Amino acid sequence: MEKPLVFQQDAATILFSVSIAVWVLFEFSMRIRQRSLLRGRAAHDPSAVVLAACLTASVVGAIQLGQHGPLLWPGGRVWPLVAGEVLIAAGIALRAWSISALGRFFQYRIEVQPEHYVVTGGPYRYVRHPSYTGVALVVIGIALAAGDVVSLAVALVLSTIGLAVRIRAEECQLTEALGAQYERFAAHRKRLVPGVW
Repeated sequence: MEKPLVFQQDAATILFSVSIAVWVLFEFSMRIRQRSLLRGRAAHDPSAVVLAACLTASVVGAIQLGQHGPLLWPGGRVWPLVAGEVLIAAGIALRAWSISALGRFFQYRIEVQPEHYVVTGGPYRYVRHPSYTGVALVVIGIALAAGDVVSLAVALVLSTIGLAVRIRAEECQLTEALGAQYERFAAHRKRLVPGVW
């Protein structure tokens, strides 16, 4: 039985694995940076647990379905890999740009800092949560590169649930802490996709 390229051709497998490793290492390095800035302060954040679980399930599910799923994308095996790799790279780049634009306000946990203000530059000109848009692009890219139609459907559903829970929690806290300033910002921008949601 024919399988997606990432599970049948060495070069494609290496490219796919390296892309995922780059994403994981990027997130890991940001997490280490956060821990050093937090200086041991702990915080209970259920939305982070939901997001991590949904993203992990999205990626693992997409890879498993790609290896064993019977529903390959029409039009050949090359384009899903190429499109997926482009989305993974774009997602990592957008997430890095978003984190850079936030500067000291970037955190993995939801917490409004002293003298916090709404960042409106960089990718925040276009959407409220471009960092999460970046995460979504990476997950969609992984699922697409995995080569199975069902992989993408499962990854979309699971990652959307995780991101929706996280965004709701974050927006509640930002609205409560920053009030009208955040409401004005939110009124002119969609959450993840310009003009859509």
